[in-house]
Amino acid sequence: MTEHWHFRWPSKAQALFASTASEAASAITVGYWLEQLAACRDVVSNMAGSRVLLYLDDSAEFSLWLFALLQAGKTVVLAPNGLPETLAQAVLHADEQLLADTALPAVNQDANSFANPDEITAHTSLPLQAELVFFTSGSSGQPKLVSKSLWQLQTEIQVLQQTFDCLAAHASMLVASTVPHQHIYGLLFRVLWPLAAGWTLQRPTIHFAEQWLALAQQPQPVMLISSPAHLSRYDDVSMVQQFPAQFAAVFSSGGPLATADAARFYQQSGLAITEIYGSTETGGIGYRQTQTFETVPAWQAFAGMQLAQDEQGCLLLRSPYLVEEWFATTDLVRLHAADQFSLEGRVDRIVKLAEKRLSLADVENLCSSLSFVRQAAALILPVSVGHGREQLALVVELTEAGQQLLAISGKHALNQQIKQALASRFETVLLPRRFRYVQSMPFNAQGKLPRQQLELLFLS
Repeated sequence: MTEHWHFRWPSKAQALFASTASEAASAITVGYWLEQLAACRDVVSNMAGSRVLLYLDDSAEFSLWLFALLQAGKTVVLAPNGLPETLAQAVLHADEQLLADTALPAVNQDANSFANPDEITAHTSLPLQAELVFFTSGSSGQPKLVSKSLWQLQTEIQVLQQTFDCLAAHASMLVASTVPHQHIYGLLFRVLWPLAAGWTLQRPTIHFAEQWLALAQQPQPVMLISSPAHLSRYDDVSMVQQFPAQFAAVFSSGGPLATADAARFYQQSGLAITEIYGSTETGGIGYRQTQTFETVPAWQAFAGMQLAQDEQGCLLLRSPYLVEEWFATTDLVRLHAADQFSLEGRVDRIVKLAEKRLSLADVENLCSSLSFVRQAAALILPVSVGHGREQLALVVELTEAGQQLLAISGKHALNQQIKQALASRFETVLLPRRFRYVQSMPFNAQGKLPRQQLELLFLS
């Protein structure tokens, strides 16, 4: 194993970051970024602490401090979001902090210190033993801390480059994202892989439809990094049909993308969304592309993966970017071949209620199949929330037709209609007792549904 990860860019004039899709002229070049990196290294060298909490929204500023910290041998703790309460908890795991109000050192934008590619590479090399600390999403409980060495991230990016080698032909690609870079999926796909490939990174995160539409206004090929929480919202035919010429790839991770959303996007654009399956702990495990409403393809494991099952049917994984000999997941799978599999839900989503086994995923899938339901989330409310006993609860996001039905018929009638549909498969004691109807699901920045946020809906 080489000791450093070398980033190679052919010219200091190359655009590394763009403020928006239409502002290539105001892009941050390699040369200017390197001048800023040198100044950031000077600041970091005066930090006494060895663990630094990092949270910055802007991907150009984030990458500068990330590189400076790693080059200085600091352990980088990535705050999951910028909420004051989150940062107050995250800083307990660090000695220093670089947050959103951190000013970049002033540098001369016309400086010409870096004259050739070899000199550029020398100043962007990162030590492979450097360590980053991620927070998990908390979708199945409290967020946990997961440490990764940089060699693990580099190895995973090499696998991505090998798997999606067709993208290497797009030398001038713009990488835009609806997900933040504070988590492993966003860090890999939005920052490190594009920098390693020499593509241009769009600095702000896409939050609004206007930003999405702006991607269709420029000639560069676009790679979009997204999640089911965002892609399920962009169902306007005219919006998606503008993209085939611009979009080289669309990636989705953070949870399963609904078959209907994936198939609709493919039929309207001619481009299949590539879903990535994995976790903070494992990194990427496999990928798939759905093109039809009728067929859900199996997941294809990335190169170098070895798959097995434990006695419960959960996936066991041996990976080129994991230190464990075999990593035990809590995902139930069906193995089709040595490198292909289907997901059957999470073992921790098989619960006992009234002394009977119940799959929360099955409840959600049946509820979501109703014509007036866009999405459903099932959970067991603890005794403290469930009126003295455990109760099955449903959080439901309705379609436009469902919202009209709720307004006309009322909540009680809609509750009964959903329970009647579920009664075709589940015993009476396994039907939901509590319902909440929401305008939109409380997804976090990773596109996950934290259990705590769902429980909060039932406290009022």
